[in-house]
Amino acid sequence: MRRATSHERSSTVRAHHGRVGPTKRERWWFGALCALFAALACAHNLLLPLWEGPDEGDNALYVRYIAVEGQLCPPALEPRYDLEHLGRGHMPPLWFLSLVPLFEARDMQRWRATHVPNPEFLRRVTTAPGAELDLDAELAKPHSRAMYLHGRDERAPLSGAALDLRLLRLASLPWALVALWATWRTARIFLPEQPGACLGAAALLALTPQFQHLSGTITMDLMLAALGALALWQATEWCAGQGPNARAAFVAGLCAGLACCVKINALVLVPALALAGLCARFGKRGDPWSWMCAVAGGLLAAAPYYAWQWIESGHPLWSWHYQNVSPFHHPTAEALASGGFEKWKWFAVVLWLSWVGDFGWTSVWFPGWVNVAVALAYVAGLVSLVAKLRAPAGGCCGRRTIRELRVGSAFLLGAAALMLAAEVYFNLNFSQPQARHLYPFVTALVVPIALGLARWRLLWIVNGVMLALSAWGLALVAQWLRPDGWNDDPRWSATDDAKRARPAVIDAGAIPWSASRLPTLAWEHPDGALDELVLAVGDPSFTHRPWVLHGQLFRSIADLEVAPEGAVTLPESFWSSLPSGTRLFAQVVRLDADGRASAWSSVREFEK
Repeated sequence: MRRATSHERSSTVRAHHGRVGPTKRERWWFGALCALFAALACAHNLLLPLWEGPDEGDNALYVRYIAVEGQLCPPALEPRYDLEHLGRGHMPPLWFLSLVPLFEARDMQRWRATHVPNPEFLRRVTTAPGAELDLDAELAKPHSRAMYLHGRDERAPLSGAALDLRLLRLASLPWALVALWATWRTARIFLPEQPGACLGAAALLALTPQFQHLSGTITMDLMLAALGALALWQATEWCAGQGPNARAAFVAGLCAGLACCVKINALVLVPALALAGLCARFGKRGDPWSWMCAVAGGLLAAAPYYAWQWIESGHPLWSWHYQNVSPFHHPTAEALASGGFEKWKWFAVVLWLSWVGDFGWTSVWFPGWVNVAVALAYVAGLVSLVAKLRAPAGGCCGRRTIRELRVGSAFLLGAAALMLAAEVYFNLNFSQPQARHLYPFVTALVVPIALGLARWRLLWIVNGVMLALSAWGLALVAQWLRPDGWNDDPRWSATDDAKRARPAVIDAGAIPWSASRLPTLAWEHPDGALDELVLAVGDPSFTHRPWVLHGQLFRSIADLEVAPEGAVTLPESFWSSLPSGTRLFAQVVRLDADGRASAWSSVREFEK
């Protein structure tokens, strides 16, 4: 009889002891997958024009607030000026705090965002009353997919503020790699004897084009995905693994608590951990001590922040409360009232598009047949997994192994169902379906599909298709978000880093201006010159603090979309909002052909 080789013996040991770590060869292949993923994410980082990642402007603004003010935004139960203008001031702060050291190290306070809305953006297009919108014609316009107008400052992608913003984007990548690692380790709990299938589960996430795209943007969703994946990995270990169950429960609670300090949709991890505890009872691992460890881990991580915001605001879930009362975040009653089949059809379509690939501000996507094909592959994986779970306990798997598979799979499928139910509830209140809302549960969404596809030997075929889609996704980003002439106009810029006003000697004496008369500021303007008027309210240092009443630094091009030719009349709405006695400081900045500051006037002060 042939004696088993050392490799076969080690595989047998791993099959019966899922806690044994991966071999050196498995680690090498996983490292190669991470390198491929990092290259794709960095390509999205470089290709995507500045501020075209979803919510990048609001995210960077709140990081600026924390860095400048040295504090979190104080809670309030009713809408307040600073919370409304920050956009992210009500959100849990862990991710924002993690970026403050980078923000300060690069002195990003020196510039402000000056991105100007693109009037041709497909979601801004309107038609005359009674006219029909030709959607195909609008989508065919080369400049219809970008949310903002872009200028020549983006011709040097790795210098100045462009480098600053891409470094902020790069901070998302390590969290994405952690999510991949946790997904890989979760798959190994089920199939330790099949390293190819476990690697394929991580690859199914790594080769999802949208996951790569968001890993190249300024977003908290990747930190959320990482902490959620770690929590679900340890929760799966708790209920279906073979390691110490109390330790797994504690780490699961700790990671879930940290995730709840990143974004409020992570609160769905709380019932998910309760589900893990119930499943652990079926796996004979759900003793009271492990439950206590899970609760202790969660409280250790989340209690300080949630106790602070409860004490400060008087509401135990202030972030969720404020999102419900804020006009900035809450849709109109008309939008919520619209429903029926159309609403839920588009809910499902947008949710799926933004899972596979819906780049930029959800404006660039794959053709419909691609999305249908990938959806069918996912359905095939689910069907295969269900068939495997319904199979008799004997066969290729031992009785204990199939029991663990059933308990662990039931937990992951139940956790995914919890998150999808939460997204349906969120859509009833806000009507903003986005697959990134599901990112705390990427492991629960990906691993069961991968296990099912591996059973039918389809996993790596699907991954090969996803790799091709990854390359295609980069081509779509380049085609639609960087069309010919996309950054030729020197008037527009992502930031004012190259055209900043400079504090200068102020003209003697403030010019009084009647409250009933709109100021018109005039200066000498040579033919062909490109000027911008910069106006600071109450601060001659031209510091941008928009969360403070009248702390905005106004620029005629960025805020009024006007390149003045020697004169600017201040808008009536702005002038009337200023109280009497307000001091204003104005400076004209002359720009060169590339939109960079070449000369500055002295600062002129006037008073309302």
